[in-house]
Amino acid sequence: MSTETKWQLAACIGENPELWFKERSRTVDAVADTRYAKDVCHNCLIRSECLDDAMRVEGRIGPDSRFGIRGGLTGYERANLRRRLVAMQLKAKAA
Repeated sequence: MSTETKWQLAACIGENPELWFKERSRTVDAVADTRYAKDVCHNCLIRSECLDDAMRVEGRIGPDSRFGIRGGLTGYERANLRRRLVAMQLKAKAA
């Protein structure tokens, strides 16, 4: 399957993209929109590819520079995941 075809399978296609960028707001509506976006991601056929792409693109940038729900995770959640992965890699190298 081509990369272009793969992205056409994304569950978020046709959804309002603004819903994926409200995770830093604490209004009732924004929290509900973020939950909805994460639920859509949870049921997506290419969720892991989306998360992998976000982690690759974001690289080592800090949590304050990561925006939007990607692969079902907020920017802060992806930053935490990156920290855990790096810690596991360092621990494996030390063993």
